[in-house]
Amino acid sequence: MRRTLSPWQLWLLIPLVLGAVLPAAAASRPDARLYGDWQLDAAASDDFEAKLKHMAEELLARRRSQRSAWGAFPGSSGAGADGTDPSATGDPYGQVPGLSMELPPENQEELRDRLAGTYRPPSRLHIRAMGSEIGMLGDTPPERRFNLDETVTRMDVSGTAQLRTSWSGSTLLVDSRYTNRARSEQRFSLDRSGEVLTVTVLLTEPNGGRLQLHTAYRRVAQPPSP
Repeated sequence: MRRTLSPWQLWLLIPLVLGAVLPAAAASRPDARLYGDWQLDAAASDDFEAKLKHMAEELLARRRSQRSAWGAFPGSSGAGADGTDPSATGDPYGQVPGLSMELPPENQEELRDRLAGTYRPPSRLHIRAMGSEIGMLGDTPPERRFNLDETVTRMDVSGTAQLRTSWSGSTLLVDSRYTNRARSEQRFSLDRSGEVLTVTVLLTEPNGGRLQLHTAYRRVAQPPSP
């Protein structure tokens, strides 16, 4: 025979339910050792400029490959409308349908201008707690803020993105999904000692470009109180 709990019995169960839920919510908050001042360890980090150069070269090679593949079809030509080979001048489009209407691929300087503001590692990083938000300030303002309680919409030079921030284990994860199908993941991971912070960036762009960057920071010792 099925029994139905009375309203009084349901009220008695509420503390048990809250006791099961609240510890999980508290565990989602970052380790306090994340906060403070961090200094870039260049010797233990990837070279940002070299990574950008590799990304730009891969994009250009992919475009040239696409154009060469189209040129293999009957009736197509490796020459552009003016009789020149666009790939020889750095323009891998030519008469490829679907590509000739797109913007030209970015070179290293253009990639740097677009991505540096968001992904270039600062030489110094200050992280602080702000209620449900985490503030991060690099070498220059503005301070970037990440909300742990809700997904937010944010615009930058790469477009409009849905930003979701979470804490798991010893890592702060910032997941950005753009309306143009680009996606980036930024992971801020503490080592077991809490003295080294590793920042990992995984960026995938709709044109096929990929950027993977690892940056190491070491905690800056605070001066003793007078």
